[in-house]
Amino acid sequence: MAAWMAVEEGRYRPDASVDPRRALLGWLYGIIWRKVGHHCNRACVRRELLVADPWSVQPEPPRDDEFVVEARERLLAVRLALPRLPQPDQEILALRAVGHGIRDIARALGIPSSTAVRQINRARTKLRILLRR
Repeated sequence: MAAWMAVEEGRYRPDASVDPRRALLGWLYGIIWRKVGHHCNRACVRRELLVADPWSVQPEPPRDDEFVVEARERLLAVRLALPRLPQPDQEILALRAVGHGIRDIARALGIPSSTAVRQINRARTKLRILLRR
C-alpha cells in the first residue's frame, strides 16, 4: 500500500541507468525493510509495559545465590559431558576455551583455518547434544 501511494504521489523515480525491474525490486525492498523495522520497534511488539512514570518502576535485583547455583549446575553438566566427546573434540574445545584464536588452533593442529572453524563448530554441536540429554 505504501508503495502504491508513493507511486501515485510521484515519489518513485528510478535511475534510468538501472534495469527497471531491478530498480523496482530494490525500491520495494527498501520500503519493506523500513516498514518491518518500524513494526519491530513498536512497544507492543517488544512487549514493553507502559507506565506513567518509568523511573518509579524498580526491577527486583536478581539474587546472587540463584545465579551461583545455576552456574554450578551448568559447569557440572559440562564436566560430565566433556569426557564423552571424542579426544580430538575435547582438545579443540579446550584450546578455544583457554582463549586461543582460530589461527592459533589451526597452526597448532596443522590444518587450514576454515577446517578449524568447522571442527570447532562440530565439537560444539556434539557438546550441545550431550548437554540436552
